[in-house]
Amino acid sequence: MPNKKKNKAWGEPRICYYCGQRADSIDHIIPQAMLRMLASLADIEITRHLLRNRALKVWACRECNSLLSDSLQESLRERKNYLKIRLLQKYHKLLAIPKWEDNEIEELGYTLRTHIEASIRAKEYIKKRLAW
Repeated sequence: MPNKKKNKAWGEPRICYYCGQRADSIDHIIPQAMLRMLASLADIEITRHLLRNRALKVWACRECNSLLSDSLQESLRERKNYLKIRLLQKYHKLLAIPKWEDNEIEELGYTLRTHIEASIRAKEYIKKRLAW
């Protein structure tokens, strides 16, 4: 994480660029491993091309940062789209749960009702992140 002086320059509050949730990490848009590899190759032109007119870091939540890992995309928009595909893959079962009517949920026992309600909240949370 950046130090406090850098945090102020980045502004508050910290919002994940990719999903809109609270950010607690920084995503290196050009993965650090790739920058180290390019530096070791000493190919200045390729490195300049990658760095030209690009943001190098954005705030991200840990899950988005982890899902992006060391992938490289041509633009932030492509990076965001790539992440949305990864989120859809990860949460496809949760997103597929059927819609429940309130009267259906009320008929359930406590344990199943609690589980279904938690799943519905989680589904809405993921849908909100995908819509960001």
